Amino acid sequence: MDREMKNPFIILSLFFLLTNQLLSIEIELLTSAYEVSYGDVIIIMPKSGKYFNVGLKSFICDNQERKDMVLSFNNDLMKIRIPTDLDVGTHFCKILLKDNYEGNFSFRIIKKNKLYDEPDDYGYNPDPTKNKPKPINLSNQTIPISYRKTVFIPTGGYLNENKENCSKLHKIDGIFTDSLVNNYPEWTGVTPLIGRFSNLYLDYCSSDRILYVMNDWRLGNGDYDTNTCYNEFEFFTENGAKKWIVKVWNNFTKGTEVFLNGVNVSKDTNYVIGGRYGYSKSLLVDTPHTLWEFGIKTNTGLFTMRLYRDEVGWLDYTPKVRVVCNDEGYGLIYEPYLVTANLQDNGITALINERYIPIGGIQGMLVEPHTYSGIIAKDSIVIYDKDQKRIKNSTCQSPHKIDGKFTNDSLIKNEWKNIIPAEGRYSLLFADYCNGILYILNDWKVAKLEPFQPNCYNVFELYTGGGSEHWGIIVFNDPGKKIKVFRNGVDVSDDKNIVLEGAYGFDISPGDTMPNCIYEFAIKANEGPWHLFLCDPGPSSFCDDWEGLPPREWEIFCFPRVQDENNKPGSYSPFVFSNSGDSIELIFGNSSNYNKYFAKKVKLVIEYDSTCCTFKDAIPITTNSLIFNSSFTKTVTENKITIEGVLDTTKPCGDIAKVTFNTHPAIEPTRKCKITGKIFLANNTHYIIQSQLPEVEVINLQNSGQEFPLSYVSMYPNPINKGNDLTITFYNSPENSYEISIYDLKGKIAVNKTIQTKSNALSQTTLPTGILESGVYLLIIKSKTGLIYYTNKLIVVNN
Repeated sequence: MDREMKNPFIILSLFFLLTNQLLSIEIELLTSAYEVSYGDVIIIMPKSGKYFNVGLKSFICDNQERKDMVLSFNNDLMKIRIPTDLDVGTHFCKILLKDNYEGNFSFRIIKKNKLYDEPDDYGYNPDPTKNKPKPINLSNQTIPISYRKTVFIPTGGYLNENKENCSKLHKIDGIFTDSLVNNYPEWTGVTPLIGRFSNLYLDYCSSDRILYVMNDWRLGNGDYDTNTCYNEFEFFTENGAKKWIVKVWNNFTKGTEVFLNGVNVSKDTNYVIGGRYGYSKSLLVDTPHTLWEFGIKTNTGLFTMRLYRDEVGWLDYTPKVRVVCNDEGYGLIYEPYLVTANLQDNGITALINERYIPIGGIQGMLVEPHTYSGIIAKDSIVIYDKDQKRIKNSTCQSPHKIDGKFTNDSLIKNEWKNIIPAEGRYSLLFADYCNGILYILNDWKVAKLEPFQPNCYNVFELYTGGGSEHWGIIVFNDPGKKIKVFRNGVDVSDDKNIVLEGAYGFDISPGDTMPNCIYEFAIKANEGPWHLFLCDPGPSSFCDDWEGLPPREWEIFCFPRVQDENNKPGSYSPFVFSNSGDSIELIFGNSSNYNKYFAKKVKLVIEYDSTCCTFKDAIPITTNSLIFNSSFTKTVTENKITIEGVLDTTKPCGDIAKVTFNTHPAIEPTRKCKITGKIFLANNTHYIIQSQLPEVEVINLQNSGQEFPLSYVSMYPNPINKGNDLTITFYNSPENSYEISIYDLKGKIAVNKTIQTKSNALSQTTLPTGILESGVYLLIIKSKTGLIYYTNKLIVVNN
């Protein structure tokens, strides 16, 4: 009887359970992105209503529980991060809420090539030295771009069917304004360009020649200081003729700053419509975040958003501390994707894609900061240089030979002679167009030393045909590696109908006296507006950060100096005189502009002879320091001191450290006691350049023998005119053989002579000065046993 009574209860329980499941209520969801890559974040929210306030019950993806993907969940939205264990392709997910609500969505993982290794807090670290991806290395790999999305945006978006007077659809107030036309929010119908951190909206109202821009910076969910934070855009319009920098401040009083070709036009209504910051929800993100909106007047043509940077995000598991920004970019981060668009009378054809030359740069390479822009036509090619100067050359100027040289032989006379180059900061760009073939020669002026061939190369990122063709071109220094060419993400290197040749050379360019790195290529490209980006070997001439490469020898730029009578660093001297037990102080500093080496860190290795001096201390310089004192480190081992620090890149020269030694008698009186070492410069990861420090010889006067009284030796004239003989006179010298040497301030012997003298008698000799340049020298007289008897400063002047 009991068993019979239990069965109906079991059946009833199952009935209620099944009924409960059948009564699940499906809600419609919005997502911030459909096409994603590993590590990307997707924001999910209800299309309407506050269904999320009931709480999350379960998150299922591909029929498996995946709460590990959930970054955060609140009453308004949920964030998930795409894990690496999911396959490339489409994935179907379900959000199960309490009270039987559920929602479904999907996303597609595309095979984005990770051109950079993102730090864990990429996008959230306010320090600009840490919030960039690591530089990539392309020396042993060639990676095509895979993420590329093109959209067409009719004038006014899809709401403005007649494509006229679209300005009525916009109000520059920093928000998605409600009900401007037909009760629709502003920007409704405009397809955004979805980047890593932002949704970028563009609308070109051709009737008014106005470009409207809305940066929906979905990352910016933090708390930002309104007095210091801003959004900055750098872009080109009208096929590169106009270079814009637009800075929209969070502070309404500061407003918007606009520079056109280097001129401040912020108040000029012929160019600027307005700009405004906002902190509100958007069409795709239903929680408040940062928004920036502006409008400018410009004509049709190619538009390239070269860079735009905005405020860092706030991690859900960290304290929400107010972010304070500065002009050096603290508190901001760059959008890593590149945006181009063709502004036309009927709307915009826009493209967003990954970069061949990413924001983080390329290991050991130097990015040309200027973007070459212009127009390619059948009869002419136009380029704008770093000063926005328009340079126009006729096409088919000369036959070309792709050999990495300014060819001048029996077949081709003075190749490129009639082409006017466009000047960048580090390069001269020569371009010619003939019968559909684009010829490029990059005269890379920075690399004055022959690069390391096994792993050096030049990267070109190129848009042609009004942006319809996106090229990634790698020309290797190794002649055994052929040119690699990618067009719109497809490897076309072996297609002879598209790629002719590419070559590297080390040649002297016209008007120069020293050879430079030269990279040359030829491709079949379409006419129309074009843009070109460059990345080439840096001054170290090593093109990666492989630590197996030895540092390259470079010119001396650092030397030790003694304190002068005012306790300030004096000039370098190859000798320091001391009595046993005294302390000597040497200051190591930079004499020339180190910035030309593009270094980030410095290491000073000092070696000394412990038989005649002992290391006492090494401290950073308090004034005119070349390094940040907070980064100063020292390591002391036997006979060696190693000092390291981060270079202050705002200073061209300065001092590194003050090192103190205690002196004591050497084992042998005649033994030389030297202090020497090396200086190393580093890029971001390892030391790439080294120089030998000029040595200093410490002379212990207590071991140098009985020094002459000054009356026993004379030298005249002093100062002396170059070319005259210097006369040395001895009176009653205690020995009969001496060596007289004149040293320059690098410690090298310039004049040397051995003389014989008579004891207790007058002796005289002369030294020629014709080979000496004007300057300061040191004269030293030693006995045949090496004991120093006389030192004096000699000044040589021109007649």
